[in-house]
Amino acid sequence: MPYAITLRLDATLASRVEAMCRAVAAANAPLRPAYPPHLTLALYQGDIQLDRLLSSLSDVVRNWGGVPVSLAALGVFPADGVVWAAPVVTAALLDLHARLHAALPGASSHPDYRPGAWIPHVTLWDGGEASPANALCAIMPLWTGPIAGRADRLELVRFHPVEMLWSRSLA
Repeated sequence: MPYAITLRLDATLASRVEAMCRAVAAANAPLRPAYPPHLTLALYQGDIQLDRLLSSLSDVVRNWGGVPVSLAALGVFPADGVVWAAPVVTAALLDLHARLHAALPGASSHPDYRPGAWIPHVTLWDGGEASPANALCAIMPLWTGPIAGRADRLELVRFHPVEMLWSRSLA
């Protein structure tokens, strides 16, 4: 089972994202997986040693604080129809992402999540039967421009189904 390392959004920002997800569901499109709104920093296959992953995470986040996040645009991954909100890409966000990957040398993160290829995003709808255009139409009335908040937790989850294995506040 794969592992994901995520930055969880604070309660205020998460509630705005969840409202958009509910609007998509009300438009008869399926909801995204049952895990709170987040940015995925890394995705590893189940062959990575969990003890090594947990040890590296504990070490690398020792002095991390919360990360300002401003969701400023909407996007779609055309290959699978995933609809997402895009954060403004800041030096702080890219630095955390790079430090996390550097803390796990030799571990093979999914290519889409590696430094230089990563597209930071918060999933709003994960594809399915309905068109991404329908999902975007459901979201647009709730979109008021940049939505600011913080990412205030780092978590390690295993999925499917989602199981939280480790969580640390980034106060």
